[in-house]
Amino acid sequence: MTKKDFFRIVIKLFVFSACIQTFFNVVKNILNVLSSGITSADTFLYSVIINVLVIIVLLFFLRFVVTKPDFIINFFKLDKNFDDDKIVIGDFSSAKLLNLGLFTVGVYFIITSLGSLISNLYLLSGDSSVLQNPYFKDVWSKQELITSIVNIIIGSILVVYRRNIAVYFDK
Repeated sequence: MTKKDFFRIVIKLFVFSACIQTFFNVVKNILNVLSSGITSADTFLYSVIINVLVIIVLLFFLRFVVTKPDFIINFFKLDKNFDDDKIVIGDFSSAKLLNLGLFTVGVYFIITSLGSLISNLYLLSGDSSVLQNPYFKDVWSKQELITSIVNIIIGSILVVYRRNIAVYFDK
């Protein structure tokens, strides 16, 4: 495997992850708009149009990234300044692969949930004037806070106990 092939795979995995996150975020936003009890048709239509435009722009961007990964690799010179063009994996057992995968998933859980946790804890602290708005009190729930806490706990468990989990699954 060459360095360029490796970066093609990484870019396509990023696009796959971004598509999944975008889908779930947009679905959550649309459900929030529907459940918020908006009585104005203009506000509802505006929210739906914004969500659809975001989806369209992201899909065009992600399609470009998937079909033209070489442009990104050449633009950022990702395959330059390496001593060797080949990636030699060598002795890579299934336990090491599981260990690496568990570490990656754990760090991903932590990173993606940390921003949400910080913003929700700030809102919960009471210093924020946003919670004084009666509309926001109805829409905001502690579900996102609980979800981000659970994701950070699961990510931390995966990172800390990855060797034990890898041994368990490697049996």
